[in-house]
Amino acid sequence: MNGHATLSIGKWGNSLAMRLGRDIERATGLAGGDRIDVQYSVEGETVTLRMQKAKPHRRYTLEELLAGCNAGQRPDDAWAGLAPSGREKL
Repeated sequence: MNGHATLSIGKWGNSLAMRLGRDIERATGLAGGDRIDVQYSVEGETVTLRMQKAKPHRRYTLEELLAGCNAGQRPDDAWAGLAPSGREKL
């Protein structure tokens, strides 16, 4: 599918950001919070973008993280029975 759109470029911290319109959102299936890998090429005044949705970051449980520790690296287990205090998964 090909199309044409006029995009706005804005500052986001020290970077530039493009706002994608609803037509591009629908055509690509992108949604807020998605991560994409982008390949680009520049020839004269033409910029070509090829995007692919990036794989989401894996979320580890505390048990998985601790299982990867060597014996000398494992923290004191005095807190092991405490209830979660953040977004950690059980």
